Amino acid sequence: MDHLLTHLAGIVPDVTSYALIPMEASTRCFYRLTRKEKPPVIFMQVNDTTHNITSIVQSQKKLKTCAIPCAEIINFSTEGGWIVQNDLGDQHLLKSVTERGFTDLYQDAIQHIIRLQTRASGDDLPYYAQDDFIREANLFVSEFVTTLPLSRHIVSQINYAIRELANEIAAIPTTVVHKDYHSSNLIEYKNKIHVIDQQDMCIGPWTYDIASLLFDCYISWSDDIVNLLANDFVAQHSNSYPDFYYSLHLTALQRHLKCLGLFMRLGRTGKPRYLSYLPRIKNRIIKFCDLLPKYAIFKIPIEASL
Repeated sequence: MDHLLTHLAGIVPDVTSYALIPMEASTRCFYRLTRKEKPPVIFMQVNDTTHNITSIVQSQKKLKTCAIPCAEIINFSTEGGWIVQNDLGDQHLLKSVTERGFTDLYQDAIQHIIRLQTRASGDDLPYYAQDDFIREANLFVSEFVTTLPLSRHIVSQINYAIRELANEIAAIPTTVVHKDYHSSNLIEYKNKIHVIDQQDMCIGPWTYDIASLLFDCYISWSDDIVNLLANDFVAQHSNSYPDFYYSLHLTALQRHLKCLGLFMRLGRTGKPRYLSYLPRIKNRIIKFCDLLPKYAIFKIPIEASL
């Protein structure tokens, strides 16, 4: 007897079968449910305390209020820790650009960031604050720097630079941010970009989401394309702030420090695919440090590992 199918039938009565959707970087479980004479739906089960059903639902409502396309939540249970939503398919932006190259869908993605920043209410959202920037960037130290034969003095300088970087980022003007806005969390559905994985939405630096999109850990674009998209973002934004490029590179550097440590951890814990992205991340960190010379100390462990 399939106990999971029985469980799912108690939630979606017309389900006939299910298929697990691999989500390597998530602690949640996703299933595509086939239904009799109806379109399939997606069932998401939260398995730990790192995700909150209420936050996911509230963040999805904020997307809809801003006219940002996203999944429709059909049903949910805070007690059971699950959500049923419509199926947007699996044509992530990453898959689209891998198959067809650069796409104008990036303009869609940029518009969604601007809508979120200029239309969404920050009510009930947590602050992405200085301590968070430090904690995340410390993954660079705990998962990467400690694996290298570096002196205590160098490690101390790296820790100091992380605190200084966090201090600078904390001074950047804030808006509502998605916080994980990259090509694997953007789905092409009916020729439009739909946003998923919005559960970490918060109040944070206004350059964070655009940095995540333009300097995506999973894909690289030429400097010309990145600069064109960055200029479009600023030109179309009604509330843009000074020092855009400096702030953009600060947030991109912090995110790459975090991702380098996180991807090394994922690779060590049985998800080796993430190790293939490390050369791109390392090269980006070197590039950001060249643009931000006061953080050149981060280049030392990177170059020691190459």
